[in-house]
Amino acid sequence: MKYALISPLEIREKGHRVAEVSNKAHEVAEPFYWVNCPDNLVADTIWYNEETKTFEEFALVTSVASPVITTLTPLQFINLFTDAEQLAIVTATMKDPRIKLWYDKLLISSSISLADPQISVGLDFLVEDNLITIQRKNEILPPKENK
Repeated sequence: MKYALISPLEIREKGHRVAEVSNKAHEVAEPFYWVNCPDNLVADTIWYNEETKTFEEFALVTSVASPVITTLTPLQFINLFTDAEQLAIVTATMKDPRIKLWYDKLLISSSISLADPQISVGLDFLVEDNLITIQRKNEILPPKENK
């Protein structure tokens, strides 16, 4: 049996992202925690449903209606991006003043509304610079905000 590190800061579908899978549960800072998981579980492709204590693939629940979260902390928003996307964005802040300004505004915000047009504009910058695809932009923004 393996262990899955659950990230309650990263909401996925009706649960939380499985951030890591390990042979041994090591000490982690709150609010992260470990649960037993199947040996074949793969991090970042699964979410953990705390209510049912089950693991499910993201794709299995895409047709299930779930509440749309539209206000996030800056960390929650940044964590909507993959690690590779985050690194590409931070690298781009050193080269593109538009992205730098947008990113700096994100970091100093107390909360981020996905309905804010500035978020969509910033995501457009990321698409234009090939840091994310239009599909990723559409995954990040709530359906009615995708334009």
